[in-house]
Amino acid sequence: SVDPNSAKGYDPDPVTVSPGGSIVWDNQDNALHTATSGNAETATPDGKFDSGMVGATTQSQPITMPTEPGEYTYFCTLHPFLVGTVTVQ
Repeated sequence: SVDPNSAKGYDPDPVTVSPGGSIVWDNQDNALHTATSGNAETATPDGKFDSGMVGATTQSQPITMPTEPGEYTYFCTLHPFLVGTVTVQ
């Protein structure tokens, strides 16, 4: 969603994946989005993973997740109020 007051966002959130596993983001919105790991509060990517631009009603390529177990916050670089978490375990 491009509206910060909307209840819409990443779904499911959180999502769990095996170390080094892949995720495909399915953008069911009518706007471009990204899924970029990092600090959502400052909109600062950390380089752990990035879907790149995912067009409206399209899917990202498979994105490899980190091999180190933990919780990874991600956000949309175009709409930083959209935040999600990937748990690697």
